[in-house]
Amino acid sequence: MRLLDCKEERCQPIIAGAPAFSDQLCGPCAEHFSRLRGYLDDIGIAYHVDSRLVRGLDYYTRTVFEVQPREEGGQSSLGGGGRYDGLIEQLGSKPTPGIGFGTGVERIIINLKRQEIALPDQPALEVYVAYQTPDARAAAFKLSSDLRRAGIPARCCVRRTLA
Repeated sequence: MRLLDCKEERCQPIIAGAPAFSDQLCGPCAEHFSRLRGYLDDIGIAYHVDSRLVRGLDYYTRTVFEVQPREEGGQSSLGGGGRYDGLIEQLGSKPTPGIGFGTGVERIIINLKRQEIALPDQPALEVYVAYQTPDARAAAFKLSSDLRRAGIPARCCVRRTLA
């Protein structure tokens, strides 16, 4: 699988001759992939199936993905990830489905600027919740969270203590 991610020129003929993953899916995997594409179609998210896309971590299962801007260039991927249904079990817990991704903030900023997309103004802070003792931290955090849910811009102070 890692061969598919090789960028060296000598790897390219081997990669080009590799079978497409979509021709190799088991029944349940093919059904899962078909449902996923149906969901994307239903909500109008454009996608391209790349039968050579791989992620560099062995715990990924089934679908992997990358997010790219419409205008592509060098280092164009904004992020990527995939499913890792067996990871939690490998770590000793009960089977748990999972999905995750990573992204590059710098790449997102570059693409926002390239597309001339302005970030919305942040509402002015109305409430700053401070606390004096470690015992009050949870209550302060909950209060600031409740205020934000009610539409009131609020922040909770973060007290850092040296260990």
